[in-house]
Amino acid sequence: MAERFNKDRTEIERILVEGRDALMDRRMRRARPGRDDKIIAGWNGLMISSLALGGAALQEQRYVRAAERAADFVLSALPVPKGQADGRLMRYCRRGRAVELGFLDDYACVIR
Repeated sequence: MAERFNKDRTEIERILVEGRDALMDRRMRRARPGRDDKIIAGWNGLMISSLALGGAALQEQRYVRAAERAADFVLSALPVPKGQADGRLMRYCRRGRAVELGFLDDYACVIR
C-alpha cells in the first residue's frame, strides 16, 4: 500500500490505526444486533454429516462421537410431539421450543 499510494510504511500504518479506531468508536455507539440462537434442523444435518464423514476419513473417533451426540440432540429436540402432525421433523427450535414444520431441505440434510 505504501508503494501504491506513494507514502512510507509508518504513514500507512498510522492511517490504518486511525481508521480502525474511528470505526470501532462508531461501532460501539450503535445498538448491538440481536443474537440468533435458533437450532436449525437442516444446518445441523449438514454439520453432522461433515463431522461423520470427516471422522471416518481422518479416523478421528471424537468427530464421529460429536456427530452422534448432535444427531441425538436433533432427533430428540426437533420432532413434533406425537399427536401433533404425526411426529414430523420441525425446522428449528429456540429456547427449548420447536417451531415450524420442517421443509424438504431440513429432511434431506438430517437424513444425510
